[in-house]
Amino acid sequence: GPDKLGNSFYRDCHKELVPILTVLYNKRMSNGVFPESFREAYIYSITKQPRATNPLNYRPISLLNTDYKVLIKIYATRMRRCIAELVHQTQFGFVPGRNIHTAIDLVETSTMISRSLNPDGQAQVLMLDFSKAYDSVDREFMLATLAAKGLPPRLLRMIRSLHTGTTATFLDNGRISCPITVSSGIRQGCPLAPLLFIIVVDVLYDMIEKCDTFTGVLLEGQDTKFKLKVAGYADDTAKVCTILRA
Repeated sequence: GPDKLGNSFYRDCHKELVPILTVLYNKRMSNGVFPESFREAYIYSITKQPRATNPLNYRPISLLNTDYKVLIKIYATRMRRCIAELVHQTQFGFVPGRNIHTAIDLVETSTMISRSLNPDGQAQVLMLDFSKAYDSVDREFMLATLAAKGLPPRLLRMIRSLHTGTTATFLDNGRISCPITVSSGIRQGCPLAPLLFIIVVDVLYDMIEKCDTFTGVLLEGQDTKFKLKVAGYADDTAKVCTILRA
């Protein structure tokens, strides 16, 4: 990250650093004041395809300071324990005990059931994918959603602080740009980012579930019964519906 202290430094010196970081982290969480370095990021681009002349063939990688990531990883680990209670049961991304294979099987099974039960109709699945998923999130909307989900005030205060006044500096062949203010989006490279994103996306799931126009497909198991309208893995979302033929 910007402080140029890599993960190996914290790993090799963990015995000396843990007591110091514990005191610092507790103080920061108590007063809600975090160092400016926690809001900084270096952006380094790597090529996805051979044609380096096309800007779209570059993937930007966000590098954050390790002391920031250590603190946030602690809270991300805690949040993962209860994330299943904060999002729909058909969100399979970044939720312990769920995986993408189950999501695929669920959508495929629902379409087969729909075709067998509705010979005069057809099952359709609308696939949605967010372009620049993290960057597309409005920060005030994210904070309002987190508050509505019941996140503790101290955690909300930390997330707000660390998403306010953030900057990015670009690296290119050893050269460093001037810092650029970043006022929107979830922070790339942040351990909390995947969890924050699926909580925000859960608002879309709520809207689809509450919309009577979307019929969905009724799924019945040995002990469960529910109507599947939407399922997904992180930013990949599938909306399931049955349409009668004219």
